[in-house]
Amino acid sequence: DFLNRVDATRATADAIYADANSAYSGSGSWTPYLCQYTYEQARIDQSVLSMFGTYATYNGNSRPEASYLSLTYDLITGDVLSLSNILSEGSSSGDLRNLIVSALEVQKEENFLDDNFAETVENNLSDSLGQYDAWYFSQNGLCFYFQPYEIAPKSSGVIVAEIPYEKLTIDDVINWCVENNQVDWLKATAEKEVQI
Repeated sequence: DFLNRVDATRATADAIYADANSAYSGSGSWTPYLCQYTYEQARIDQSVLSMFGTYATYNGNSRPEASYLSLTYDLITGDVLSLSNILSEGSSSGDLRNLIVSALEVQKEENFLDDNFAETVENNLSDSLGQYDAWYFSQNGLCFYFQPYEIAPKSSGVIVAEIPYEKLTIDDVINWCVENNQVDWLKATAEKEVQI
């Protein structure tokens, strides 16, 4: 799956390059064009690679436009993990929403969050959790992120709500952690809630 995504990204880049070449050929003014994907590892261990990155384009505006993306792989199977792989069937979007909103409340003033940011979180999670892709694993927790303008002004940049692993219960993540012998991911919680 990873190699397929590399090929798809390469094909997208080739198409963008062809469009830019076409737009800049001939007469008229020339404006530099940029399209750049960058990823950094947010977490890597024996079972998972979680990456967080930026997709930036520049086509002559006052500054490049950026959006953020993430990708998490199960290194044992090679599959891309979705949120529905991680959360158990018993997990409710309401519980998850409350954890995310709590993590955002702390940064409300510092990042100038909109007054209705909790409603945006609710709307994002009201769709199928399996389709929700604005998340990744960090060293310390499960992170959910919001694009510029989504819940704060552009000047605040990307907004990240990190839920520490110890705040997630084993019931929340039992699907992937137990099936893949990853209970140690939530070691503090696991020691409290299950016998290993």
